[in-house]
Amino acid sequence: MPKWLSIYLHNAALAATRTKNTYLAAQYSRLRPRLSHARALVAVEHSILVAIFTCSTFRRRTSQHCLAQRFLEHPCNQLSPTSAKRH
Repeated sequence: MPKWLSIYLHNAALAATRTKNTYLAAQYSRLRPRLSHARALVAVEHSILVAIFTCSTFRRRTSQHCLAQRFLEHPCNQLSPTSAKRH
């Protein structure tokens, strides 16, 4: 990993751990008693990196129109006349 990327990830992880009511802050506070500060921070950095990578590859491979079309075409998402009735 390039040095500049690790510096930015470190700063982002530090900022994320100091925010309230976020997943990354909760992850840090959960890991901090068991791990050292540095290792818990690296775990938060890893979560940030995975989230960025997942979003970028997901956006590159699919479009929103394609996702909506696939969702509506799936057999589980089709409304049948019996399932539309209220019981």
